[in-house]
Amino acid sequence: MPLHHQQAHARNIIVDEAAGLHLVWHYDRIFIKPIPAYFYSSQFWTYLQGLSPAPNPADNRKFNDPYAAAIGFMRSYYFLIQFEHPTYAEFCRFIEQFNDISDADTCRRYHYGELRLTRINRTSLFRKGRLAYFHIYPQWGPTSAISSPPSS
Repeated sequence: MPLHHQQAHARNIIVDEAAGLHLVWHYDRIFIKPIPAYFYSSQFWTYLQGLSPAPNPADNRKFNDPYAAAIGFMRSYYFLIQFEHPTYAEFCRFIEQFNDISDADTCRRYHYGELRLTRINRTSLFRKGRLAYFHIYPQWGPTSAISSPPSS
């Protein structure tokens, strides 16, 4: 979903460096990881391509492929920034190369676009053995209305 649609969903954009929270939304917020400066370097992309394991047609998940994760991350920005804006001209020229990347070339995590944090937290117990992937206090509701005495 384009970034400007987040306002239509009454979500605040939270800039967060945690890659695992990129495009994860929770009620009134969505987490976006900024593009690291080194992603703009052609040497970085050459280095990552050298790290990619040999293709294995039997395993299309690409969980351990840093190149697939990086291009999936960048492709997510292609879908976030959908409309021309004069200050983004250089960015748009750069990001255009990620338009034709297929799901098969990216890390499986990026096949789904945005992810709902409550669903990730629900599955975390079974998949990771943890009560939650990421805790946000308001998930359990405001307690101030319960614990504070009525004002007179």
